[in-house]
Amino acid sequence: MARLTTLLVGALVVAGIAGFAVGYVARPVTTTMTRVVPQSVTLTGYGFSCGPSMQSPYLQGALQFNLTSTYSTDAIASVAYVGDWTGDTNQLVHTNATKHVTITWGPGMMQSIQVTACPNVTVTIWRVVQLLMMCPSPPCDDGTTPAP
Repeated sequence: MARLTTLLVGALVVAGIAGFAVGYVARPVTTTMTRVVPQSVTLTGYGFSCGPSMQSPYLQGALQFNLTSTYSTDAIASVAYVGDWTGDTNQLVHTNATKHVTITWGPGMMQSIQVTACPNVTVTIWRVVQLLMMCPSPPCDDGTTPAP
């Protein structure tokens, strides 16, 4: 009886190892498929105005542009304006949307600068941050709120 038990245990061990080997060899082949979806934020419709202000001899105007996002989630685009007048702005652009941005400049405006000749200014996107999930417990700082 002891010999039959030993033979039975041996057969079970061999069957287990053989079953594992057959399962390993016959397993379904898994392939990793990576799908690249091009996403971008583009800057279009750049405009810059310059004219007399209420405080002579200084000038005032507005810097305007559009940001269009193809991201699948919200994104923060940091736009730099460079040239004779420099600065930057962080703008929250929603999923697959276009946002119009206007930055006024001149005495007492959003950008309080005092110039007597129209500045030469251009704009460029220098950083895009994709928000990977929505705010879990509003209110959240999305990075567009200036520090106090």
